[in-house]
Amino acid sequence: MKESIDNFFKTNEKNVNSILTKLGFLLTLVYPGLVILNKLKIYNDFSMGYFYVSWAIAIFFACLFYLVTKRRPNSVFNKYFLIIGIEISVFSLSILNGVIVYITYILVVLLSCMYFDQFFTFQVEIISFVYMMISFSLRTKILPAVQIETTRADWGVNHTAAGALEFALFGIFAFYLTFAIRKILISIYEHKRSIQNVQNQLVFGFANIIEAKDENTGEHIKKTSEYVWLLCIKLMQKGLYPEDVNEHTTPLMVSAAPFHDLGKICIPDSILNKEGALTKEEFSIIQRHPRDGAEFIEKKMRPIGDPELIEIARDMSLCHHEHMDGTGYPNRLIGDEIPICARIMTIADILDALLSVRSYKKAYSIPESFSIIKNMAGSALDPVIVDTLLECDTEVRVIRDGGVLTDDEF
Repeated sequence: MKESIDNFFKTNEKNVNSILTKLGFLLTLVYPGLVILNKLKIYNDFSMGYFYVSWAIAIFFACLFYLVTKRRPNSVFNKYFLIIGIEISVFSLSILNGVIVYITYILVVLLSCMYFDQFFTFQVEIISFVYMMISFSLRTKILPAVQIETTRADWGVNHTAAGALEFALFGIFAFYLTFAIRKILISIYEHKRSIQNVQNQLVFGFANIIEAKDENTGEHIKKTSEYVWLLCIKLMQKGLYPEDVNEHTTPLMVSAAPFHDLGKICIPDSILNKEGALTKEEFSIIQRHPRDGAEFIEKKMRPIGDPELIEIARDMSLCHHEHMDGTGYPNRLIGDEIPICARIMTIADILDALLSVRSYKKAYSIPESFSIIKNMAGSALDPVIVDTLLECDTEVRVIRDGGVLTDDEF
């Protein structure tokens, strides 16, 4: 639970860092806008000296934002650097003659709320308040006399007091906004994890039923899930099928893999555990299990499961005996008509079947299994995924021998 939430907040932090980096470049566009207004005689009451200095500062920080986040994307200090850089850009803009943008100090605080970290927001509030007070002091000294009807000192005191009060009210709002959002997100994750626990229990329950019914499979369900995970990781590392195989879909495919043979529940034990060759009629009954499994998943599990997980589980069950050349079953799909998740599942299924002892065959070695699978590339199996598998001799050996691979090994 905690690990999932931490991963979410870390991912969110990277996304917000990216947004603020782009915002840094957008801030530089404010200055050309002021130049245009100046040329049109719409807005010309500011010091060009301060103007060019402010513009240079904004460009400097925008470029620095990009370089820092590009080279050190995982640094915990990026958010501090980005927020302080924006603060400085706002500060430099706020002391331009005639450019009063004190409200942007509040906007900087609101930007910090996107990190969903109330303590970070509180720190930003303090920094913003200090910058705002300094800018008030400088504005009091450089503000043209024509803009004020009172003395500079009186204007400075009144303006500073009003600004500080507004900032304090917005600051309290921002702090509790961040706190409330974070609390809601944690609550949502707790609820989601509760649903995932139910789904996992379903997976293990059905997997145990299938293994108990099919004497030939043994550890088949567990190992095929490991092979699916291995293939997904390798495909991601190589940048293959990025839209279908990524950090989001990989856990779903691994969770769905145990359901691929769910339809075997409907097959009589006398056929499922028969020693020797099957008759044509018996094989036709076996061929029904992909459709039976998909139908069960669709009708019985969709109301209680994650829609994405159910969709992948359904595709794996229905299509894991389809062949790239259209000779598979039950729908004789061809090539890209077969979902990627099913193509991965097919190779994982065949690999484990080859490496395992069955009542009708001995276990093949890894080189023998790889050779058989290589010969099936392009006809029955996706050649891209086959090539990926052939690079995984060491990892396959670990899984075959009952070991468990970890993320550290990749």
